[in-house]
This record gives sequence, C-alpha cells and structure tokens, in this order.
Amino acid sequence: FKPDNAVILVIGKDHPNNGGFPHLAAAMRECSRTIVVQNFANTKIQDNQVTENYNALYEKMVNRTDLVLYCIDYGLPYEPGLPLWQEGYDQQDWHKINKEQGLQSVRRAMVQHTEMRAKQLQERFRDSQVFSNVIVPGIDLVRKKLNEFQFHDIDGHIGRLQEELKRQIAKRKAELERAQIRVKQLQFPPEWDSMLASFAGTVRKYLDATHAATELYDPSTGSTKEDDSILWTSDEEAKRVAKNALDSNDKHDEEGL
Repeated sequence: FKPDNAVILVIGKDHPNNGGFPHLAAAMRECSRTIVVQNFANTKIQDNQVTENYNALYEKMVNRTDLVLYCIDYGLPYEPGLPLWQEGYDQQDWHKINKEQGLQSVRRAMVQHTEMRAKQLQERFRDSQVFSNVIVPGIDLVRKKLNEFQFHDIDGHIGRLQEELKRQIAKRKAELERAQIRVKQLQFPPEWDSMLASFAGTVRKYLDATHAATELYDPSTGSTKEDDSILWTSDEEAKRVAKNALDSNDKHDEEGL
C-alpha cells in the first residue's frame, strides 16, 4: 500500500472477527483513494452484518470521513436447469448474449442488471433503514469514483511525465555525443594524426633545408647569404651541403656534354 495508490477492498461473507479484511482496512488508511465493496449484500443485510462490517472498517481506518460501503449483489449466475435461478432477478446468460449480439450488448445488459439489483436491494430493505450516506446500494457510484481516480492529479502526472521525458532526451543526447566522439576517434586516432604531422614536418624541414642550402651558398664569394629561414647550425655545414649539390649538378652537365 502506497499513499498515492487507488485501493479497492471487496468484502465477502467473512465475519470481521475471523476474516482478514479488517487488517487490510488498517493498511489502507495510508491511501488517499479507497473503495470498499460489500459483496453478497442480500445475505449480509439479512444477517444484520453490513452495519457491523462498516463499524469495523471505520475503526480500523481511523475514523475516515470519506469511508463509504457499497453493497452489491448480482444474484446467481445463469446455468441451464438450475432450479434456484430466477428470471428477472438472477444473472442472464451472458455467453448467449455475446454469441448473438456481441460484447457491447453484454456490457449494456450487465449495466442494466446492476441497476436493477440496486433498486431491488433498496426496495427490499427499505424498512430496515440499513442504507444511508455511508452504506449505499449498487455499483454505479463505484464506477464514478473509479473515473475520478483516473483523472486524479492529471496535471501533475502530465508534468512529471514531461520532466521524465526531458531527462531521457538529455540522457540520450549525451550518449549520442559520446558515441560520435568515439567513432571519430576510431576513424581518425589522435596517435595517427600525430605521427602524420611529425612525418610531414620532418619531410618539410628536409626539403626546405636542401633547397635553402643550394640557394644560399655563393661560389663566387665562398660565403652564405643571410636568410631567416636557414636551418643549419654553421656556415661550414651549409657550404658542404651546397658544394656537394653543385658538384653533383656539374657532373650531370659533363655527362650530358
């Protein structure tokens, strides 16, 4: 039992002194929405037990002012050849109605049957004055209360569902972003990028240095030209690289001649 739960307690033929329903009623006092139904009302009213049951419930539920005991009695189920079954009093042949007219016809017939039985209880025990604002015949008010329970705090439920939906959307977005980052890392690992960048930098330095060395050395003066882009640590190293390049070019020219 939870405070916000809707709880329905159906009492049978048990006496409150040896039945279990008083203990259930004690647990139900924490619930804000409760329905208590007395089944077999015809027999229990004849035994003067309905009022006793209500008093036991009222005591266990700590004097709840909204406690109502709904009395229902549908009569005997239809059974071919059953001698005690009475037309217009006991239950109809629901299977036959369903087979011939469909489920909606069964529903309408059941509603009419419950309304008829409620009127019969009211008329039969009018003089006993058992019925009041807290002991009521019929199940019509039970259906109305169930409808009320379904719309109880509907705005609050919608708000909570919206907040939960927003949290789920944010959670899924975060998971998607992490997955996209992971996919990118698998396709283009940072280690691979670093290796390519290092390799490209080494090649660029080699080509720039080779080209710079051949351009900066002046054979006529035997010295190197000043340039900010030179990467050599000394004039001797630049001269050596440039001279080797020039000698190689002269050799190619002689072979060509």
